[in-house]
Amino acid sequence: MPDLSPETRRKVFALLGLAHRAGKLALGWSAVETGVHRGLKPLLLVAGDVGAAQRRKIMSLQPVAGVIVDFADKSGLGRALGREELAVVAVEDRNFIKGIRDAVAEANEAPRESGK
Repeated sequence: MPDLSPETRRKVFALLGLAHRAGKLALGWSAVETGVHRGLKPLLLVAGDVGAAQRRKIMSLQPVAGVIVDFADKSGLGRALGREELAVVAVEDRNFIKGIRDAVAEANEAPRESGK
């Protein structure tokens, strides 16, 4: 995951909050795994402090619309969505997926200031 500005992270967290209120997120491993097996092709957001074994399990899920790794830590991801900790979240709506991808792409295209 590229280094995102605080503004971009706020945008993505805001979209996650809206998706959560709309019922378009799966929170935690069991819910994410169930959604993938139902054929929803979600976008996965994986916490940066997930253990290696759990990361391998998450990364092996197919089919998915994509994976964003190291977006936040487990406590940050959980706090944003009303939980203590979350290792993985699945965005199950194509419009929210597009919004998150657009926010990340916009951040990647923005010119970076050089450290003088």
